[in-house]
Amino acid sequence: EQFASTEQELQARTARARDIAANQRGEADRARTAAASYERSLAPLNQQVSAGRRLNDAQRNTLARAQADRDNIKTKLDAGTKASDEIRSVVANLRQKGQNTSALESEGRDLAASNARLQGALDRMNSALGKIEA
Repeated sequence: EQFASTEQELQARTARARDIAANQRGEADRARTAAASYERSLAPLNQQVSAGRRLNDAQRNTLARAQADRDNIKTKLDAGTKASDEIRSVVANLRQKGQNTSALESEGRDLAASNARLQGALDRMNSALGKIEA
């Protein structure tokens, strides 16, 4: 990307980071809600599989939806991690140019917190899927 000045670059990158962080907050909220829902619906499936019983069609559909949601959470987390890494790199670059990057760093921290919430939701999904996938 070409910028007329480092100040313009800082403003553009801060705005972009703000948008990404806001999107990740929404994704984290949706992921936590989905994880909580799947924890309840997958617990009986885990028990059934642990007991050596097969899943019926409806249960396999629930499992497939949970796996797809888990994979979507992972994709969003990977994108957020990449964006967070990019922000750190940009901060370092702009600091070398003498820019005050505090606003961009703040957005980076917000993004990191959202990513941590997404990671928590992913961990819950993996736990809920537990033995069903084993």
